[in-house]
Amino acid sequence: MRIHTLKSLFIVLIILVVNSFYTHATAIVARQQQQVKCQCAFDYIHKSNTVTENIPANSINTHLTITCNSKIVSTEVTEYALWKVVNGKFVNMEDFGLRELGPGYYSLHANSSECYNAPKEGLIGVAIAYFTVYSNNPNIVITKEKDGSCSIENVVVNCPPTV
Repeated sequence: MRIHTLKSLFIVLIILVVNSFYTHATAIVARQQQQVKCQCAFDYIHKSNTVTENIPANSINTHLTITCNSKIVSTEVTEYALWKVVNGKFVNMEDFGLRELGPGYYSLHANSSECYNAPKEGLIGVAIAYFTVYSNNPNIVITKEKDGSCSIENVVVNCPPTV
């Protein structure tokens, strides 16, 4: 009887030690896992008055900023468009393109000729972009606001130019 009691006590002790170890190991994994949140935003669509190698002269332009709460991830714009509204429909602007200005900072631009035949009330522009977030760390959990898409719609500033 005494041996049986000692044996039962020994088994309970082993179970407690093993469970304690696994609880501690789980806590370590939970602390190592990091949740990264990313969001994006456009500024207003306007006729650019700046000229750089990344922003064509007099182009219709907007800037896209993608920010994450961690520097260990990288972002990439996977799809983008710059549209004008004609008769209630979205139509691609001429020669639209995207240039990276820095990490998470992009210029979305189109040909300035879009302003030549703009209505007096102004040209309605729409910009949209989808982005992907990358990380080589398997312990990173990535969440994106707005399902990884950003958009803006406004009357293009200075298009047509005020006289």
